[in-house]
Amino acid sequence: MDIRIAPLVVAFVAAGAASMWFSSRVSTALIARHPQLWHRMNQQALFRAAVVSSFIRRREDRTLRDSDLTRKVSQARRASWMILICLALFIVVYGEALKRHYI
Repeated sequence: MDIRIAPLVVAFVAAGAASMWFSSRVSTALIARHPQLWHRMNQQALFRAAVVSSFIRRREDRTLRDSDLTRKVSQARRASWMILICLALFIVVYGEALKRHYI
């Protein structure tokens, strides 16, 4: 295994854990501060994670004018971007390592 891959794996796992933690904070804030919205959104999805990720992806927090919730949503969004960046870097670095190994 190429030594450059290990930090990317660690960063990917850390970003995934951070994303789950921030998403949990968003769902807790939604349940506590906007129970009607949570109930309406929860009826449309099978899993709590799907409700939260759809809320974050659609940027529905902006219509609520809740600055604390908006901050939590932006943190969760940043963590999601970090997952994608780490995954892309992993693919590039691992692809180069495989190319060197097999060519």
